[in-house]
Amino acid sequence: MIYPELLESSFDKLPRALRHFHSSPSGGRAVGTVTVSRHNRVIAWLVGFPPSGSQLPLKLEVTVREDREVWVRQFGDFVMKSVQRRAGELLLENLRTASGLYPNPRR
Repeated sequence: MIYPELLESSFDKLPRALRHFHSSPSGGRAVGTVTVSRHNRVIAWLVGFPPSGSQLPLKLEVTVREDREVWVRQFGDFVMKSVQRRAGELLLENLRTASGLYPNPRR
């Protein structure tokens, strides 16, 4: 569990639902809808962010593995996978898209 360790006493100031989500030793799941806005399409495409859209269905699954967390986010048909880990006082996140190495910039 990265977030309680990283945030230390500030973790207690998070809303109860977030504290619960980030405290689960087995990870967590969430569903909902989101709006995605791309202010710079080229950068968003290079980074591998999801396409723009409103009221997109979102599924989130977090799996805890030793000293890291695997985050899988699904925005409609677009899937993003990342691995988060602590490096000292920093949170590092390696991002990958499961939709392909080069996501379609026109989406």
